[in-house]
Amino acid sequence: MIPATTPETQLAAWIFIKYYTSPEIQAEWVKASNYFPTRASVADYLTDYLAENPKWATAMGLLQYGTFEPQLISYQGVRDAAEQAFNRIIQGADIQETLDNLTTEANELQDELME
Repeated sequence: MIPATTPETQLAAWIFIKYYTSPEIQAEWVKASNYFPTRASVADYLTDYLAENPKWATAMGLLQYGTFEPQLISYQGVRDAAEQAFNRIIQGADIQETLDNLTTEANELQDELME
């Protein structure tokens, strides 16, 4: 995120972000931090690293199936409710009934927080 400041500060921030997210620099960041890169093209610069870290390489390959978390005001509350619903299911609760109740609870929470 680049906050609205002066044009010079915003330009400097943009130049830094452009530099920092370039594939070559991201590859160095991956090697230093073991974090995932911001773009898939970084893998082209990590062939040795991927070979040396097969578990990390497997995880990197799975990123294409990931999605970002929903940008809803109720997300954390729904996440907590989903965890509780999962635990109830594991303990033997009816799956469909539990999921139906979770859907209702999630919708109610979103409505309540949007008021």
